[in-house]
Amino acid sequence: MSENDLEVAILMADISGSSALYDEIGDTDALRFVGNCLDNLGAIVEQEGGTFIRSKGDDVLAIFTDASAALEASRAMLSQQKNGPSLAIHVGATFGHVIRARDDIFGDSVNTAARLSSLAKPGELLVSGSFFERLPKTDRRRLHPLDTITFKGKDASTRIYTLLEEGTLMRTVISKNPAPLETRKEKYAAPSVTVTLRYADKTIACPERMTLSIGRSAGNDIVIEQPWISREHAKLQVRRGKVQLTDQSSSGSFVSVQPGYEFLLKRETVLLAGSGTISPGLPPSAPEAEVIDFEVTIPQPDPDPVV
Repeated sequence: MSENDLEVAILMADISGSSALYDEIGDTDALRFVGNCLDNLGAIVEQEGGTFIRSKGDDVLAIFTDASAALEASRAMLSQQKNGPSLAIHVGATFGHVIRARDDIFGDSVNTAARLSSLAKPGELLVSGSFFERLPKTDRRRLHPLDTITFKGKDASTRIYTLLEEGTLMRTVISKNPAPLETRKEKYAAPSVTVTLRYADKTIACPERMTLSIGRSAGNDIVIEQPWISREHAKLQVRRGKVQLTDQSSSGSFVSVQPGYEFLLKRETVLLAGSGTISPGLPPSAPEAEVIDFEVTIPQPDPDPVV
C-alpha cells in the first residue's frame, strides 16, 4: 500500500443551524460564529492526533490512523454543542480505504462518512460497523446499535451505531450485550413499502431500510442547485412499513398529499402515504419551484393458486 493509499478512520463533522443564524443575527456576526466553530473543530482534530483534510462550507473532514482517537475527537466536538446562537454539531465516522491526492481524500468510505453525518441529528455521532469493529471493548461500550441501513448503490446493509454518553436515559434499557437488531422478533410484521421519487428526468425508488437525501450539495440523491434550497434540505426514509419525510432546512418544504391539501413542513417529520408532491423551499405554484413527485406503494400479495 502506497503512502497515498490508506486504511484510516474518516470523520465528517458538520454544523447545524448556520442558515438560520445568518437570518437571525446578520451576515457579519454569523460568519464570525461559524468561522470560530470551524476553527475549533480543526483544533480538536490536531489535539487528538488526526489529520485535517479540508473544510468545505459548514463541515470539516479529517482522518485518523486510530479509531479511538477519532471517537475522542468526535466526543470533544459534540461537547461544544452550542458554538453560537442556533449552532450545533453532528458527526459521521467510518473506517475504510481512501486515496489521498490533490490535498483531499477520495473513495467510497468518504461518501459513507458524509452520509452518516447527514443522517445524524444535531448533537449526535453516527458510526459504521467497520468503525465500531476497530474500537477496543472499552470504547465499544460507549456506542449503542441503532439500525441497519442500505446506502445508495450498495447491495449489503450496514450496521450503524450512535454514541451513548454516561447519564443518558438510554443506559437504563440497554443490556451489556444487545442482541443484533435483525434477530429481534417484531410483534407486528410491517408491510414491505416502497416510495418512488420523480424529479426532472430522474426516478429513484426507496425500499425498506433505505434513505434518500434532497438538497443543494452534490452528495445528495436528488441534487437541486437553487439558492433557496439548503445543502441538506430534506431526507426521506422507509422504516418498518412507514415512509418518513424530514425537513432539515430553514426555508421548509411544501408537501401536497392529496389534491387541494398542502402544508409547510419546517424542521419536522411527517409520514407520507399515497401520492403527492414535495416542493423544497417554495410553494409548488411559484414559477421557480422545483417540484418532486412521490408515490408510496405496498405490493399486493399473490393471489391464491387455483387448485
